[in-house]
Amino acid sequence: MNNVITLTHDRNQDIWYNDADLKEIRRLISTTPLTDIEFRTFVEIGRATGLNPFLRELWAVKYGDKAAQIFIGRDGYRISARRHPDYEAHQVEAVYSDEHFKIINGVIYHECGFSETPAKDRKLLGAYCRVKRRHANDWTYVKVSMEEYNKKQSIWNEKPETMIKKVAEAQALRQAFPEIFNGTYHEAELDPPLKIIEGVNKVHELNEVLEQKKLEPCDYLVEIERLIQEIELPEDRFNKALVLFSVNSIEEMDEVQQKAFLNMLKKLKSKIRNTNV
Repeated sequence: MNNVITLTHDRNQDIWYNDADLKEIRRLISTTPLTDIEFRTFVEIGRATGLNPFLRELWAVKYGDKAAQIFIGRDGYRISARRHPDYEAHQVEAVYSDEHFKIINGVIYHECGFSETPAKDRKLLGAYCRVKRRHANDWTYVKVSMEEYNKKQSIWNEKPETMIKKVAEAQALRQAFPEIFNGTYHEAELDPPLKIIEGVNKVHELNEVLEQKKLEPCDYLVEIERLIQEIELPEDRFNKALVLFSVNSIEEMDEVQQKAFLNMLKKLKSKIRNTNV
C-alpha cells in the first residue's frame, strides 16, 4: 500500500512500528498463520488506519490455503475515518417500504422517522450511507439491499436493520477513503457469516487458553495474577502488555482482552518451560 495517509497520532500507532509488538500481533490475529506477504499487508493497513487489533478494531481470518481476509469492525471504520484529515461527515440510514426514498442526479431524498405502521406491514428494503470528504463537491454514497445481503439467520434475524446498515456504512467509507480501507471488509458483508470474535479471531481459540480449566469471567484476573507471579513476568514486559491493550491496569481489560492476555502468559510459560528442559 503506497502513499499511506498520516492520521492523528495516538499510542495505538506505536505498536505497528515495534518489532516485539508486531511479533505478538502476528501470533494472535489468526489461528491459521498468515504468510509474510499477508502479514505485511495487515501491518500496512494497521499503520494506515491507526487501529488496534487488541481492541477488536482490526483482525484477520485465514482458512487453510485460502488468502487471508482483513476485517475492520464498524467502530474501527468510524474511528479511522474521523481521524482522516479530509473527513467531514457521514450518515447511514435504513429504508423501509412505507418511506419515500429517491436518488435524483446523485442526490438522496429520503423522508423517514419513527413509524406508526405496524411492524408486520413494514418491509425493510435496505440501507444507504453517504460520506462527505472536505473540499469534495459531492457526497459519496452507497445503497445496499436486504435481498442481496440478508443471511436470514442468527443476528440477521434478530437485528436486520443494524446489520444492513453496517454493510452500507463499511462500503461507503471504504469507497470514500480507499487509501486507508482498500482490501478490508466488515464481516456482515460475507456469506456465510463468519464465526469469529472481532479482534482475537474464533471462539475456540479463546477457549484453548483455558487448557481444559473452566473459568468464570471473574476468575480470569485471578489466573492472570497467578501466572504473572509464577513466571516472574518482568515489569517492563507487563507495562508493554498494558500499552498493547490500551489500558492502565489489568482490571480495565474487558473479558476478551483478559482471555487474550491469559493466552500470551500461558504461551510464555510454555516457552520458558521448554527452554529449561
